[in-house]
Amino acid sequence: MPGQLRPISAFKRRCDEDWIVPQVGQDDPFVDEEGLYPSVVVPKYTLGENLVIIYKAEIISAEQPGNDDFKPEYMGFNQEVRNRFVVIRKSKSYYNESSLVTDNSPDGFYPTLILPKSLIGKEVILIR
Repeated sequence: MPGQLRPISAFKRRCDEDWIVPQVGQDDPFVDEEGLYPSVVVPKYTLGENLVIIYKAEIISAEQPGNDDFKPEYMGFNQEVRNRFVVIRKSKSYYNESSLVTDNSPDGFYPTLILPKSLIGKEVILIR
C-alpha cells in the first residue's frame, strides 16, 4: 500500500560516544570541530543513503494525568550516512547502559550517523 513503511533491511546499533575529526572542505551539519560525538557506525553499503533512526523515548502523556505520566514511546528521524574520520582509541563504547568497553579498531574513515546525546549507551533501530 502507498505510504506504508516497507524497509529493505533493518538492524540495531548501540549509540557510542566517538571522537570524530571533521573533514577539511566538507560541509557536515553535525560535526564542526574535533571532539566526542554521540554516533553509530553503520555498514559501508549504506554510505550516502538516508536511514530512519527509531528509538524509545520517555514522553509526557497529557491525555491521562496521574496515570503513567511518563511512558516510553517510539520516536524517529532520518539522516544521511556520511564518511567521518573516527579515532577509536579515544572512544567510549557501551555494551549496555551502564558498562563501558574499549574498542581496538583502527582509526580511520567510517560510515556514521550522529545522534542526540540522550541516546548515548542506548540501542537504536536503523531502517534502510
